[in-house]
Amino acid sequence: MIDYSFFSNSKSTREEALKLLQDTDKKILYTFGLKFRQPTVYEIPIKNSEALKLFLKNSLNDVVEYEDYVDFNQYSSNDLY
Repeated sequence: MIDYSFFSNSKSTREEALKLLQDTDKKILYTFGLKFRQPTVYEIPIKNSEALKLFLKNSLNDVVEYEDYVDFNQYSSNDLY
């Protein structure tokens, strides 16, 4: 299982996360922002190609693989303050 975080202590590498988003058959659920702040883009299903574009466009990403889906969370620099 892939567990990648841009921030620290990742069990997986950025390359492994990118490969997962490219190759997975699991549902990818996309969130932009901190989940506890209830962002407007919260767990939206997206396609692999869209996930790849978003992942490459922004370096502030978390990707966690679960048994039946992939959680793809992306942040803005404002989320870090």
